[in-house]
Amino acid sequence: MNRKWIRSSLLLAGAVALATSASVAQPAVVNSTASASMGMSQATSGMTQASPADRMFLRKAAQGNAAEIAMARLAVKKAESPAVRKFAERLIYDHTMLGKKAGPVLQGAGVTPPSGPSLAQQQEMAALEAVSGNQFDDLFIKDAVADHIQVLAMFRHEAADGQDPQVKAFASMGTPIIHSHLVMAKRLARQMDLNTSGSVTTM
Repeated sequence: MNRKWIRSSLLLAGAVALATSASVAQPAVVNSTASASMGMSQATSGMTQASPADRMFLRKAAQGNAAEIAMARLAVKKAESPAVRKFAERLIYDHTMLGKKAGPVLQGAGVTPPSGPSLAQQQEMAALEAVSGNQFDDLFIKDAVADHIQVLAMFRHEAADGQDPQVKAFASMGTPIIHSHLVMAKRLARQMDLNTSGSVTTM
């Protein structure tokens, strides 16, 4: 009788020990899974360092780039002056190159460029389409000076204060190109005796 009682007690103790061991081990598995999930979340969020300001810069740069190409193509068709047409051709070449360079940067930052020009850019394009001859040349060059002053400031700001290294590198690469366009536009404005605002600063 005592032997049966001893065997029963041993079996019961073993079952309790097994159940206790399983209940203690389970949280370790849960904690391990939670840690792995957290690590994946952190890795995903670290795929891009682009700040909201970086993304805004990319959207504005892409939209402005497309608008510059559209207006320059119009100038190639309508400009009276060969010098203005040559400048427009240079704009098309350089801004097309900038657009290609911007593609991977936009993708890396998760930015979709605007599907069309801004309201101000639409109005600028409409004003150019409404004039011809010397009036077109004058307006196109005045717009080119004003636009490139604004865009140059935007590129310089991003190159200096941007957060994402790829976005900053793109802004640094584009800055001297935009600056050269501004220099050319202001030179043409002087040759055409146009009154333009703003100034060109050295790099």
